[in-house]
Amino acid sequence: MKSSGLALVTKNLRTNGDCIEYAGAKRNGYGVVKVGGRQGQVKYCHRIIWEAYHGPIPNGLLIRHICHNPACCKLEHLCIGNYTDNMRDMVQANRMNNSAGKSRIKGVTPKHDRRYFYWEARGYTITRVKVKLYHGKDFFEACCARINWENQQKEPK
Repeated sequence: MKSSGLALVTKNLRTNGDCIEYAGAKRNGYGVVKVGGRQGQVKYCHRIIWEAYHGPIPNGLLIRHICHNPACCKLEHLCIGNYTDNMRDMVQANRMNNSAGKSRIKGVTPKHDRRYFYWEARGYTITRVKVKLYHGKDFFEACCARINWENQQKEPK
């Protein structure tokens, strides 16, 4: 028997401060449910909530949490945007760096020499060839370069 994603999400919502969080299974802090029975697919709860009220999410866009709580499914805390919007939110909320001062974005690392500090974004091809994507002082630009490159790698050719 196939189940509705919305029903699975709403039965596990709990209030936490101003947020309404999904209390079930999580992946990287985001609530997830399996939709479509045993052979179904795993979907993010905040996306299910958004689509139930606003329809499908267009390609290239994502759902952002303005409360910066990945488990939150409160409709008023969700908004649609692109990767650049999401990266800007993360920088402004100081969620880009971990406690060691390193980037939480894979492939973006701080570098320094005797004269100055800079950020480097890099990627690797399938054959493990290093690709330099960004080298400069702007952390936000380094993160965007890495994420845009990752998205290009995922696109079907």
